[in-house]
Amino acid sequence: MYKNLIKNKKIIPVYILVLYPLLIGLDIFATYLATPDLKLEANPIIRYFGWGWIDLISYSFIIVVIIIISTILANKYIVKYLYSKKLLIASNKLVFLLSCAFIIFFYSHFIGSCLASISNYFAYLYLFSKSDNLFYSIAVCFVDFYKKYSVAAFLTAHYSISTLTAILITIYRISHVKRYVQSAFSSGNP
Repeated sequence: MYKNLIKNKKIIPVYILVLYPLLIGLDIFATYLATPDLKLEANPIIRYFGWGWIDLISYSFIIVVIIIISTILANKYIVKYLYSKKLLIASNKLVFLLSCAFIIFFYSHFIGSCLASISNYFAYLYLFSKSDNLFYSIAVCFVDFYKKYSVAAFLTAHYSISTLTAILITIYRISHVKRYVQSAFSSGNP
């Protein structure tokens, strides 16, 4: 049953893991549209090291692979922890908390990539679109907001929104899996 439980219940659904590299690719494409020379890139790592496109794509690929593998392992451990806790098997709470942190980081990066793609698309519209475009006025408001505050303030808001949302999603998903495990035990199918 434990193997079936791990196969059936995920803290991060498989379709999200599949969408993740596609979303990172969309973020890179939107970045290319908005700033082909990367002079307007807001990512502090890219700006600090002065990386080009090959560096950005390589870095993104390595990060995506590491995050997906860590997330899969964290997901398995959390389900195992929730399952074994019911059987009174001693589990390592520190590893559980670290696994939760990996899941939060994944969701935060996923949401942050969504926000970055939208941000880059608005920057592209602002820089290269005609004013008759449907989203142009939204892009102007967005860029005006961005200009009004510093890049640091913008990035702080960006990371705060994605991290807080990720924490809430992770808590919800873990409680959902916990209820599933509890119902499996109460029905006598451990």
